[in-house]
Amino acid sequence: IRIDVVSSRLPPGPRRVFDLVALASLVGVAVLLAWQALGVFGESVRLGSVSNTPLRVPLWLPQGLWLAGLIGFALAAAILLLARLIRHAPPPPSDVFEER
Repeated sequence: IRIDVVSSRLPPGPRRVFDLVALASLVGVAVLLAWQALGVFGESVRLGSVSNTPLRVPLWLPQGLWLAGLIGFALAAAILLLARLIRHAPPPPSDVFEER
């Protein structure tokens, strides 16, 4: 469902809050996925699981790549959220940098 119809009609302030909540939700989901993938990866390593094929590929190999991708996704989303928060942060008061 597209939410652009709603967000495009909001004033700039509420739109920024709306965008930040959406981005924070994305970070939360990405971290949750990476956390769960870490558990699957660890269990495959601990049990020595292999694929059910004649090659008998250790499952930690593809799951490790999957985990690395999810960690990268979570980091990218967190960096984007941090950059957005810094960009929208109010500037410091002008007298903070003045010598007394």
